[in-house]
Amino acid sequence: MNGDIMNNYVIVAGADGTGKSSLRGVLEGQNVLLGHIIDADAIAKEYNFDNIKAGKKAIEEINYCLARCKMKLNILKKNEVHSGPLC
Repeated sequence: MNGDIMNNYVIVAGADGTGKSSLRGVLEGQNVLLGHIIDADAIAKEYNFDNIKAGKKAIEEINYCLARCKMKLNILKKNEVHSGPLC
């Protein structure tokens, strides 16, 4: 890989009732480090949003995370030093 830094992203998607939250619960119960979770259903509950508004908020959060990762990557490229998770 020539020193390139790769990020891993996992997207769990599916229609309502397909078990996305159940999978998350099982993984958390096994102490699996899930990292940053963006869950539109949780956003809707937390902010009392409808599904559309919660989805838009989730997209904002995704864009924020991607911008933060890009900024950190640019800093790493300049310094050529990296230790720990990128984002």
